[in-house]
Amino acid sequence: MSETEQQDDGATATQRPPRPLRKSATVGSSRILECEVRYPGGVYVQPIVTWRKVGVEAPIFILYDGYPPRMDSSFYGRIRAIGQASIELSDIRMSDEGWYECSVLFLDGSDDVSVNGTWIHLTVNGKHHPTPRCPARL
Repeated sequence: MSETEQQDDGATATQRPPRPLRKSATVGSSRILECEVRYPGGVYVQPIVTWRKVGVEAPIFILYDGYPPRMDSSFYGRIRAIGQASIELSDIRMSDEGWYECSVLFLDGSDDVSVNGTWIHLTVNGKHHPTPRCPARL
């Protein structure tokens, strides 16, 4: 598997975000986790972007234009916004391995989870075990 993401097709877009991605990184490195955003009608609408990590109760990162991002204390100083909804995770640790979910909520109520948001599995080099199934596909 290369460091670029691999697509896992087979899900119906109406049930969950399409194309869970897989990324790998080494301890101490950085990795960008992309989040797909398609604006309703192609017109910019202010979104609230939320990143969650499976196994962590609260969101790890929340971004809303004009306000400082909110982040989980275990990611403080290691996570930053890239573009409209993606994040960069730096100083990667073994504990960062797992499933991440990005969700996009538009303030005008036009959310469509079939085209917005992303599931990404981050594998941190140093461990060798099968990748668990994406929680959105269970």
